[in-house]
Amino acid sequence: MALPLACTMGWTQSPPTFCAMSETIADVTNGRLKAKPSLPAEPHRLNQHAQTQDAFTGWAPVARGLPGCLEKPAVSNSSYKLPITHADVFVDDFILLGQGAHPRLDWMRRHLLHAVDAILNTPRTGESRNEAISVKKLSKGDGSWATCKLILGWELDSVRQTLELPSHCRDSCLLLLDDLLQSNRVGAKRWASALGKLRFISYAVPGSAALFSCLQCAQNLGRTSGRIRVTTDVLSALSAFRLLVQDLGDRPTYLAEIVPENPILLGATDAAKQGMGGVFFTPDSSAYLWRHPFPHEVQRRLVSAAHPTGTVTNSNLEHAGLLAQLSAMTLVADLRYATIENFLDNTPAVSRVSKGAVSSLGPASRLCAVASAHQRLHRYCHLATFLAGASNVMADDASRLQHLTDPALLSHFNQTYPQVGP
Repeated sequence: MALPLACTMGWTQSPPTFCAMSETIADVTNGRLKAKPSLPAEPHRLNQHAQTQDAFTGWAPVARGLPGCLEKPAVSNSSYKLPITHADVFVDDFILLGQGAHPRLDWMRRHLLHAVDAILNTPRTGESRNEAISVKKLSKGDGSWATCKLILGWELDSVRQTLELPSHCRDSCLLLLDDLLQSNRVGAKRWASALGKLRFISYAVPGSAALFSCLQCAQNLGRTSGRIRVTTDVLSALSAFRLLVQDLGDRPTYLAEIVPENPILLGATDAAKQGMGGVFFTPDSSAYLWRHPFPHEVQRRLVSAAHPTGTVTNSNLEHAGLLAQLSAMTLVADLRYATIENFLDNTPAVSRVSKGAVSSLGPASRLCAVASAHQRLHRYCHLATFLAGASNVMADDASRLQHLTDPALLSHFNQTYPQVGP
């Protein structure tokens, strides 16, 4: 039995041990930062190396006139009342998030440095041993405060409030896509590696999520043979991905597009064979109700016990109703950088919104493509939440009453929801 005396990396069992150590340091740091009254932080021997490239600038909302960066509407829904003070970690990379003047931020950094010393041994006088923290990286600016920072491969700008890929990562992605576009067949291992890189990049490429439906489907079809066929559909998806990556320099991704805030618009949708409907509420307390029938061709192709060979599922109809609701919302409100939440009683549709893609081609993948394009155009963050059918009463009524002509039922509906708009 071998018992390691150091917390090493590079072997299969190292991540749990190493992350337990680094997560503990992050917890200790947060405990020190949030202690009341505030704990003083003594000077640290490495602080002079960490502060060599500190850059303090005044904070302002999204700057005007920057390419591709629109001004965020003047709506504040933040629940934070005090300056942000938080420490986090990813494997061995510690991340500090703070607000305030130089003394306060330097106080936060010293607490992190002391927390590392509390968990890991420090070199003693006369020992020829390196510090647990890389002094070389500190001198290059890794431990310095700045409003624009390269963190875990992403350029985060707290003034513009944007997330961008460094230029060398963007160029590397374009080379990868060019290589795949020139191939007829790709090995399964190489394809899986390429998909992993594209998924990492997709977080900063709005509108790219739905492209993985085709790419994932190609991977599933090639598992038995070990070779992925680059079909016309795959070429189309790769070409679209390349165009989106090329556009990154002119369209930076705003953090509010990918990080949800408190919802500004709230609604619910439902769909059945006959049609779809929904209700949503705007910030000024206005309520809107809509409903629309499905074409007879769509109804004829619906999968049911009497028609098991259909090509359209009820989940597709629910997803279509959700997209129709988003389209209706754009007619009455500015959705730029807003968080929207919709409730529906269909689990597959909720999953598609969170993942952005499916692993097969067909109506579901087409609906995902429409959703991605719509989100990229209007720059909102969309949340879909499952709500049991019994609680989704207003949306159910909207989807079911569109073809009913019974005056009693329509009168009941109008009396139940007298304040609902058109």
